[in-house]
Amino acid sequence: MKYIWKIIELTIAGVLFFMAVQYCGKAKEESGTINAFLTGNALDKKEAEEICAREAEREAPVKLCFWGEEPKEEVACRETGNSRIVALTVLEGNAELVASKAASLTWQENGCLVDTETAQELFGTDRADGQILWCGEDAYTVQGTFESAKKMMIRSVKETDAAMLNAVALELGESKNAQSDGEQFLMRYGLEGEIITLHLLVCVTEDLLLLLPAILAFSFLAMLFNRRNGSGSGSGLKGNGLRFLGAAAVLAVLAWLVKSRFRIPADMVPSRWSDFSFWESWRKNQTQNLLRIFSTPLGEAQLGMVWNLQKSAVCSLTAAFAGILLGRNPF
Repeated sequence: MKYIWKIIELTIAGVLFFMAVQYCGKAKEESGTINAFLTGNALDKKEAEEICAREAEREAPVKLCFWGEEPKEEVACRETGNSRIVALTVLEGNAELVASKAASLTWQENGCLVDTETAQELFGTDRADGQILWCGEDAYTVQGTFESAKKMMIRSVKETDAAMLNAVALELGESKNAQSDGEQFLMRYGLEGEIITLHLLVCVTEDLLLLLPAILAFSFLAMLFNRRNGSGSGSGLKGNGLRFLGAAAVLAVLAWLVKSRFRIPADMVPSRWSDFSFWESWRKNQTQNLLRIFSTPLGEAQLGMVWNLQKSAVCSLTAAFAGILLGRNPF
């Protein structure tokens, strides 16, 4: 009966670990985007187009999308007579970096996206594709809807819009120092801004994946050198040699995993280790940045990524707990 329970515990730990890896992988697919909030003057359509064109001519161009938000804008459906106040977001560049369904806005003139709640209130259905939405005196064709915690409309910026593009999303892929790369982009085009990333959350979640392998490795080492198990052929010189060989192999694999998988974000390392005020300042900045980004349209789009990171972390910690239970009374 003891062995059956151990097999069940091992199976549970393995399944949870597999789920943690899957959730973390899904989150990483969306984690290559960083955000910069411009602290100087906002850009208009022409200025943003020029920067996008210059970046596209580079040997290794960065995918980017300028965006800005008008917090209160009235939209209406003239057929139903319904109107609502929404947050208007305008885009220029690779629109899918800000909203996953926004790619069609780059070629669809006068197209827009709205959240499902606004679509339901205006048109009586959340399947509003093809419906006509009015914003002021301009008509827009709804290209799709999306889930959002607040009422929103997303469209491409127009030449008649004021300079309202005050943020930019950059896709940097597997960059090891997103903060530095983002700052280089801003300097390249004479822009000033505050770089905000979710890189820390991804690193922490990936590091948690190492918990279960580490626990199982140390449990195996403890079992290997438990004298109560050292009987018969395993208690002689040959048995000791096999135990040390097995221990060396396990430690080598564990060291390789830690070296290749354990990561600390570059912006989390102070220039001087004696700079103790760095940590408090770093913590406050991270908290403020996370709150700021989640209050924006882009933060709405990234909530799914953060949710996957949370599920991965929970699965990793639960798998580690199952590993501890397994290691307390090994086979």
